[in-house]
Amino acid sequence: MDVDTHNHRRFWIILILVVVMAVAGVGSVYWWQHEQVEDLNNQVAKLKQTQLPQKQFTSIEDCYKNGGKSLYTLNGQFSACLGGKVEDGEDYQAFLQYSAQNLPRINERKISKTDNQVVSSDGHSADLVAFLKRDYTGCEIGQSEDSVKGYYRILKEVSSRYALLNYGCTNDQSALKGQYFIIVIKLGDGWALISPTNNMDEEGRPSCLLQDMFKISSKLTPKCFENTGYDNGQLKERNYP
Repeated sequence: MDVDTHNHRRFWIILILVVVMAVAGVGSVYWWQHEQVEDLNNQVAKLKQTQLPQKQFTSIEDCYKNGGKSLYTLNGQFSACLGGKVEDGEDYQAFLQYSAQNLPRINERKISKTDNQVVSSDGHSADLVAFLKRDYTGCEIGQSEDSVKGYYRILKEVSSRYALLNYGCTNDQSALKGQYFIIVIKLGDGWALISPTNNMDEEGRPSCLLQDMFKISSKLTPKCFENTGYDNGQLKERNYP
């Protein structure tokens, strides 16, 4: 590979985004999209100066196993691999995979044996409060005190369909100070919490992926943060009723 020649060319990489999505416990859905990822530019620029394998990879796993270079990405939410050109004049091969562990989802509900502490007002839906009181949090695990309970504070509710909450355990001062956020949505006759909470930022805004997947009302949260493309971290506006 002519390093000097490649250093003076402008290269764009094709990133294939594989999103693995669990739907009702049945299978996984993959979709691919091509995007430039600003966060990876420096890594890619350095790797283009090294000898990358000149073969046609078929997947991110194939890239890893046969000499492609691993990229460090987005606080572990993504994994990525870069391969060389197959033919002169073509783009470098790059594969980007979104971790299924970070996809917004609804977990199976478990019922707590003891009531959680729920901070609410008279204006909040009674069935929402009842749901939060009995939701299993696991706060008692490893605790010697029976007084440790789950904790929820309802911050905002919209149309009896969506609500923004603080959450945690009663022995966690950060939780009681409102530093953790989660969204709950109405599904049919019941409520459901959306996990994982790394799709929420420190201001209580959801990722755009979460908001788009569940069509979270913009009245609850008018802005979301990008976490699946080259403009990661930027705030965007949505317009869901």
